[in-house]
Amino acid sequence: MKKYILKRLGQLVIVILGVTLLTFFVTTLTPSDAAEMHYFSMGILPSAEQLEQTREEFGLNDPFMIRYFNWLKGVLRGDFGESLIDSQSIMTLFLRRLPKTIELTAATLLFIIVLSIPLGIVSAVYDNRLPDNVIRFITFCGVAMPGFWMAMLVMYFLGVQLKILPVIGKGDIKSLIMPVLSLGIPMACSYTRQVRAAVLEELSGDYITGIRSRGVAEKRILFCHVLPNAMIPIVNMLGLSLGGLLGGATVVESIYNWRGIGSMVVTAITNRDYPIIQCYVLWMAIIYVCSNLLVDISHYFMDPKLRIKEIVG
Repeated sequence: MKKYILKRLGQLVIVILGVTLLTFFVTTLTPSDAAEMHYFSMGILPSAEQLEQTREEFGLNDPFMIRYFNWLKGVLRGDFGESLIDSQSIMTLFLRRLPKTIELTAATLLFIIVLSIPLGIVSAVYDNRLPDNVIRFITFCGVAMPGFWMAMLVMYFLGVQLKILPVIGKGDIKSLIMPVLSLGIPMACSYTRQVRAAVLEELSGDYITGIRSRGVAEKRILFCHVLPNAMIPIVNMLGLSLGGLLGGATVVESIYNWRGIGSMVVTAITNRDYPIIQCYVLWMAIIYVCSNLLVDISHYFMDPKLRIKEIVG
């Protein structure tokens, strides 16, 4: 297991370095001039001399590889540069927005797990009967709805018609409910269908027939034998969802004015604030690589076949 983790960590470093190089290269191909954007954000029309001086200060006249390595050295020290719009430290901006994104991510994942696993189990146990048909119809409708449309429906019914939640929140618990519902309902519907399929697959296994022949109670079979095996593919999905949510749900955060990383990046893209975009892409790469590593490690502990294979091998 230690060798596997060290190997994956080595791959992680290579992937992240590749992402940094590709991201830095792509941003250099953009037609916008960082020096011009710096002045335009302040409402200043710079002269040619000012632009040239600013390019020298920003190191924009240096060769590509020198600029890349200078930027990479700063990243390794935790210095991602400054925003072109307000000259604030990008790390400071990220750390200021990160707690709101973590809060939204944790609440959404909790909502997904609490809702989807019981519904998926019920749907599988009552396969092709009324509860199963109702759950499958609802989840089909939920999966078909895009996130922005779900956000508009939640906002309309809970905020405008029923007036039980604020339409535009102020960062409190009440403000968290509608973004969580907008993100969580479509994802919970997808998870419910996956849980149902995984449980049905395990219930049809030969080992379940053997356990039943020994007179083991159905509840014990379900919770002690079926669910531990059925949860393995669900953990895969949770890892991907964790990466996406920690990267910031850009559309939902923008709709609800939730001041997380996603809404910050939307603003950066609108203003062509490329240093923030570079930092965001690197952040996403680190999240997805680390979440995949955590998923693989969890598989090792959840699936005894992998441990036996390592011992035998």
